[in-house]
Amino acid sequence: MESDRDHSIVIMGDLHGNPDALRGNLLAAGATDASGRWAMERTHLVCLGDILADRIPGSLEVVAAIARLRLEIEDAGGELILIAGNHDMMAFNFLFGRNLKGFLSESSNRIYAGLNEFARLADP
Repeated sequence: MESDRDHSIVIMGDLHGNPDALRGNLLAAGATDASGRWAMERTHLVCLGDILADRIPGSLEVVAAIARLRLEIEDAGGELILIAGNHDMMAFNFLFGRNLKGFLSESSNRIYAGLNEFARLADP
């Protein structure tokens, strides 16, 4: 990431798989327009952990939106920076076969099964 002072930074955290929070926060910051497209030149987006959640079924939608935004942010001269939180690490551990018995609820298993399928399709 460039360190000059010509860049702005938008910081958000603890989305917990809530696509409405993602859209609302970015719109309120002026980072996206009403259609959800990135609207700021030379602006970095920093997500401070817990992008995913084990209880809200919007995690896949949040991941897809952030993946799309990454391309738009880079096209506008910015950078996306993701910092994993504890819920994100639980999801990664689950996806890569680590034992999380006791951490994940039944709904979590369905959400992360969907994430696992998404990862499988994204990496043929």
